[in-house]
Amino acid sequence: MISDLSKILNENSDRLRAKSMSKYMRGKFEFLGIKRDLRKELSNSWIKTTKELSEKDLIKLIFALWSENHREYQYVGLDVISKNKRRISPKHIQHFEELILQKSWWDTVDWLGAHIIGKIFMEDQLIKKEYTLSWLNSPNIWLNRCCLIYQLFYREKTNIDDLSFNICALMNKNDFFIQKAIGWALRQYSKTNHQFVEDFVNGMPDISQLAKREALKYIKNTV
Repeated sequence: MISDLSKILNENSDRLRAKSMSKYMRGKFEFLGIKRDLRKELSNSWIKTTKELSEKDLIKLIFALWSENHREYQYVGLDVISKNKRRISPKHIQHFEELILQKSWWDTVDWLGAHIIGKIFMEDQLIKKEYTLSWLNSPNIWLNRCCLIYQLFYREKTNIDDLSFNICALMNKNDFFIQKAIGWALRQYSKTNHQFVEDFVNGMPDISQLAKREALKYIKNTV
């Protein structure tokens, strides 16, 4: 299956665009130079066939995509996960922890955190408690970040105790991606409960200016 996909992608590679895409990602990854819409168009039929795979083979395929050098393969991996999202359950948490830790950057981690980790944690509270406590204490910023963003799409189902606890646990971590995620999580929740977010920011004098600015972006009467 990887060979079939590679043929499709390689036939549509663009060397000049690949350089600019790699530069945008700070040179962390090689690219084939295929834009998102074209990539989805090219891989759509291929991705549909993954629904016929066994659960075991599906996981193997996702990790095989992650092992490829060009970043587009990881993006196809995310699309494969999305297409098979209903088959993802809490028992797969360790697999997704591994994916977060491999070739880590915001473009893959944020999608996994908000769409998959969020789903798993919603379905299993014991796993949520176990893994968030572990990830909050981890030196890995991407696991930290997942603790902040997994509730992004929860809206009214957001657990504000968890949100507050996780933010407070990481508030003093001097890292751009952590502070940005704190602000992002609060900003997203402000669409549902702006008063909580405003009160939370008011009650946290040590919150960073970056996190504060991001958190209050949607609130008209900022503090």
